[in-house]
Amino acid sequence: MSQPYSHPELHLGRSLTAGASVALSALALLLHSAMARAGTPVLAINEDEINNSLNVFYASAAVHDTLEEIYVPGSGPNPSGFKRVTGLSGRPSLASPSFAISYDDYILGHPQVIYLAQSAQGTPYIEQLWNTSMTPLDLTSSAHAQPPAEGTTLVGYDDECAGTDNVFFVGSDQHIHHLYYKSKHGWVSEDVTKLSGGGKVEGIEIAGHEALASEEVFYLEADGHVHELWRWSGCPHEPGFDGWHHTDVTLANANGAPAGWDGIARPARCSESSSSLVRSANF
Repeated sequence: MSQPYSHPELHLGRSLTAGASVALSALALLLHSAMARAGTPVLAINEDEINNSLNVFYASAAVHDTLEEIYVPGSGPNPSGFKRVTGLSGRPSLASPSFAISYDDYILGHPQVIYLAQSAQGTPYIEQLWNTSMTPLDLTSSAHAQPPAEGTTLVGYDDECAGTDNVFFVGSDQHIHHLYYKSKHGWVSEDVTKLSGGGKVEGIEIAGHEALASEEVFYLEADGHVHELWRWSGCPHEPGFDGWHHTDVTLANANGAPAGWDGIARPARCSESSSSLVRSANF
C-alpha cells in the first residue's frame, strides 16, 4: 500500500514534541521565504531531531564564498542565533556555484551538513561537516572518489536498513557517483551509472530519496527521458540487496501505465526524501 509523501521539514520529529516540530517547520518556511526575498540564498535546512533545533545554512551576503548558519532551539535554555561556519577551524570555503544538503545521520548519531567546497586550485570537491562541532572531512579525498561536476546538485540520506550514510552527485564524467559510509568501512565511492548500466547525466541535476525498502535517484539523459537508478536496502521482510538497477521511467510509464507505477516489479513507495530543502547558489 502506498504511503503518503513525507517532506523532511514537515514531519514530526523522533525527539521533538508535536508542537515544537510544527513551530520549527513553520519557522523554516518563513525564514526561507524571507531570506529569498532579501537575496540571500538558503542552501540547506535541517530540522535536527538529535539536538532539538532548526538549522538554516545560507550563503553569506557579506563574506564571499562563506557558509553561515541560523540556529533555533526547539526547547531548552540555549538561545537562538547565527554564526559563520566556513573559513574557520579548517572548514573550507564554498565552491561557486555551490550546493548543500543537511540531515541527521542516525547511523552514527549526529547532524551534518555536506556541501560543494572549492580547492586552492579552484576545483570543486565534496566536504562534510559533522557533529555539533562541525568537524570537517573531505569526502572526495577520503573515498578516493571521482571529482564532482561544477555546480552539481547533491542527494543525501541515511538508510537504516542498509546501515549506510549516502551521498549522490554528478561526477566530472557525467556519471552518478555514490559516496557511502558503513560502520568499520569508512567512506567508499562507487560509480552507480556504470554498475547499473545507465547512461550519462544530461546536465547536473539529480533528485532522490530513501523509499520504504529501497534507494532511488532520478535524472535526465540525452534522450530527454527521466531515468532512475535504484537498489533494494535489505529491510526485514523485503528483498535483499542485489546490485544497482536502471530504469527509463518515461518509457516505463508510456502507453497509459498506472500512476505511481514505475515499470519495475515493486511498488513505487516513498517515505523520506533527499533530506533537506536545498537550493543552489551563484556568488
